[in-house]
Amino acid sequence: MKRNLLIAVSMAALLAAAPALAQSYSDNSNTTMSGKMSREWNSGKQAASNTMSNTRTTMSSHDVVKAALLPKEAGAAAAPVSIDKRMTAAGMIGKPVYNQKNERVATVADVILDSSGRANMIVVKDSSFLGLGGKLAAFDYDSVIDRKKDGDVVMPITQKTIENVAEFSYKPSDKPTTRVLPSNGFSLKKIMDGSLLDPSGKKLAAIDNVTLRNGRANLIIASYNRFLGMGGDKVALDFNASELIKDRRNNVDLKLNGDQARTFETFKAGNK
Repeated sequence: MKRNLLIAVSMAALLAAAPALAQSYSDNSNTTMSGKMSREWNSGKQAASNTMSNTRTTMSSHDVVKAALLPKEAGAAAAPVSIDKRMTAAGMIGKPVYNQKNERVATVADVILDSSGRANMIVVKDSSFLGLGGKLAAFDYDSVIDRKKDGDVVMPITQKTIENVAEFSYKPSDKPTTRVLPSNGFSLKKIMDGSLLDPSGKKLAAIDNVTLRNGRANLIIASYNRFLGMGGDKVALDFNASELIKDRRNNVDLKLNGDQARTFETFKAGNK
């Protein structure tokens, strides 16, 4: 299957809100490009369409994350939810990127969200010797990503493309050619290292993952009752970018409001 797909970054989406209710995910982003990049994009997109039409996407138990979806309304019951890991940030970051010639040209390093939770940049790392070092480059999410209905992503880029674009940096830079993390931007990689906090700043759970839907962050997946930083019970809740807080090191946590924190604590107490 890897040989058939032009890019091995899969974000196939299936979210079940309850055992008998399933909701499918897709991203029909429109892309606008010009010149050589446009020709590469159209060629790659057509080739991918021809290949994927003959390819079936399968999902194993390792691709599924089971959690309790916390309700929006206080007093409502949580619902069991099964999330396809391939449509999450963790299912995308670290995966190889292939071009239309089936050449491995990069690895997905990160996705950058804006202050509304929309994915506006994808950061890739070029395929350096032995995987050491390598250049980070950021592309506009809307202009270089085409998420198919089955969740596959095509990036019509080459090694030369990465060489020619500006280098990406998480820190401010004096170089005018460097593309830096915006002041209102949030790294999904950093969010996945963060925590859920109550209004006082107390840690409630560790953030594990973030789901993406239609080019936006959709759900936060977090775990509690961990042992030595592993395992634990998982909960999912609606993503709200206004609750993200970032420190000087760009570490990111999500602070819940009073109602959300009480809902979480009530659920936790009822599931001991």
